[in-house]
Amino acid sequence: YFHVLGVTSKFWLFIYALLDALGYVKEIGGDSVTHRLGGITGKYDLVDFRSIDLKKNDKLRKGAKCTCPVCVHVDDLRVIAHASIIEAHSLYIRARRTELVSNMAKTYVSGGVPLHSVYEQLSPTTELTFQKFQHTVDYVRNIVASGKFKRTAKESSSIGLFKHAPK
Repeated sequence: YFHVLGVTSKFWLFIYALLDALGYVKEIGGDSVTHRLGGITGKYDLVDFRSIDLKKNDKLRKGAKCTCPVCVHVDDLRVIAHASIIEAHSLYIRARRTELVSNMAKTYVSGGVPLHSVYEQLSPTTELTFQKFQHTVDYVRNIVASGKFKRTAKESSSIGLFKHAPK
């Protein structure tokens, strides 16, 4: 079981998902307070890993374009800008991002998508060159293939970061 802190980077989330997709690690858990900090500062997360700043003093109603359960029921960005509501929205969005990246890693490992396509989907907010990204992915794949480290044989009773993602 690995427990990682600060799981907000798409790059590192993909590396963790790659370890999971390769079967090298059975359970990866993580935590982050970014959703809480975003709630306090008014950062409204989008599924595509971007975020926008909500203004808490807007006078006019603006509908949310998000389809998460929070936004569908509230549908007014002035209300969503409240810290606890935006935090609930962000938790939902982060779970969808995790599913997206997990499925991306599984598709890459199965040969369904080339690494460059994965990089292009991750790169708009990643300041990492493709060469460094490829080097890191190759390193992970080589370590797993080397057999130097044994895969965990026993499933943990906890639910890891990627276990809720659809297969």
